Amino acid sequence: MMKAMGLNTVATYVFWNIHEPEPGVWDFTGDKNLAEYIKIAGEEGMMVILRPGPYVCAEWEFGGYPWWLQNIKGMEIRKDNAEFLKCTKAYIDRLYKEVGGLLCTKGGPIVMVQCENEFGSYVSQRTDIPLEEHRAYNAKIKQQLADAGFDVPLFTSDGSWLFEGGSTPGALPTANGESDIANLKKVVDQYHNGKGPYMVAEFYPGWLSHWLNHFLN
Repeated sequence: MMKAMGLNTVATYVFWNIHEPEPGVWDFTGDKNLAEYIKIAGEEGMMVILRPGPYVCAEWEFGGYPWWLQNIKGMEIRKDNAEFLKCTKAYIDRLYKEVGGLLCTKGGPIVMVQCENEFGSYVSQRTDIPLEEHRAYNAKIKQQLADAGFDVPLFTSDGSWLFEGGSTPGALPTANGESDIANLKKVVDQYHNGKGPYMVAEFYPGWLSHWLNHFLN
């Protein structure tokens, strides 16, 4: 059905908190069997864009982070923090064990992997943290993915006006919700050494509702 509609790729988040419900306890079984899902997509002729975060947002509890992170002494989430990066490395390395063989470089359907998620929005809100520290964190997440073995194109995803904080060298910046093609090319060129590809990772047919919003009948 999707191929008949002209679609050939599915994008999927990976929710860290459902795969590591307790420290060092991993679950990729049953309806959490991510590898099986990706294999089925490939069997149906679909490519896969993997979005593992480690922060995914997705209107998901704690942005996909395991609840127990907050109990670790010295932990500062989503930051260039040794305790946090130790945990993200364990997650990314374990994820690679599950899906590394399904990368397109190994004959599988995974063609791209996202670094972080809409990090530029977080940077714009956490002005108490120096921009260079934000950038150091984002670069380390990208490096952890590369070190684990994710050797397909890596990308970031932000509003086009947030690339300054959200993009990271060596990863393709993609522009969420961008409908101005000229602006898309301009900002991608600016943050990706003057070249594309030019991609919108999320384009919204609608928008979410907030509690107590007023709507016209």
